[in-house]
Amino acid sequence: MTEETVANHFGLPVSRVSCFLLSRLNAMSFELKGMLGSGVTGVSHLDGHGKTLSYHLLTMQLTH
Repeated sequence: MTEETVANHFGLPVSRVSCFLLSRLNAMSFELKGMLGSGVTGVSHLDGHGKTLSYHLLTMQLTH
């Protein structure tokens, strides 16, 4: 999983995706800049915390 593959999956430019490796948790965290408008509580989106976005990421096909 790379910033480029995640950006392609969400239809975003790569410049709006950042990946952070969380080595102590053996995990990765992706930031999709601008996807929640002006913040979690600053907009009236139905899914202000991005739960639907995380589900959409789980649908991404991985190749090895």
